[in-house]
Amino acid sequence: MSKRYSGKSFKDSSVMKKPKLTFKEKRKLKEEKKRKDEKAFSDLGSGFVLNMSTWRNMNYEKIKKEIKEFVDERDWDQFHTPKNLSMALSVEASELLEIFQWQKADEFKSATEKQKEMIKDEIADIFYYLVRISEKLNINIEEALLNKMKKNKEKYPKESVKGKAIKN
Repeated sequence: MSKRYSGKSFKDSSVMKKPKLTFKEKRKLKEEKKRKDEKAFSDLGSGFVLNMSTWRNMNYEKIKKEIKEFVDERDWDQFHTPKNLSMALSVEASELLEIFQWQKADEFKSATEKQKEMIKDEIADIFYYLVRISEKLNINIEEALLNKMKKNKEKYPKESVKGKAIKN
């Protein structure tokens, strides 16, 4: 028995496939998903939106490769000792801190485009040195983070610290 679906003939209805989405339909679904992600993570204020699709699609291997090529082309590996990298990481973190120095608590919400760009640059610099030092020390960042989060959950149980800005 032949069934018709989306203008195509199928002999068995159990193998019917969903119709292919048009470009516009795919784009609309993608935009809806992005809006949902942004809505769920937009509490950072004024344009500081954590786009989860970016994190899901981040290619860590590509990032490491790009950094390695950059370092190799400049023959900088000889200078990238854990001591030097940790000092550079500290300097970059201080440069990020400097952007926010003397601001009122919620002043970041009205950051200018120039300030946002500066913040992005400093975060990128921090990430660069974090990736670099983890590579030098053969540390898997994902594994290290997940292990540390487990320790933090044990050290700071939500039942005793929720809503409190104090350490145990």
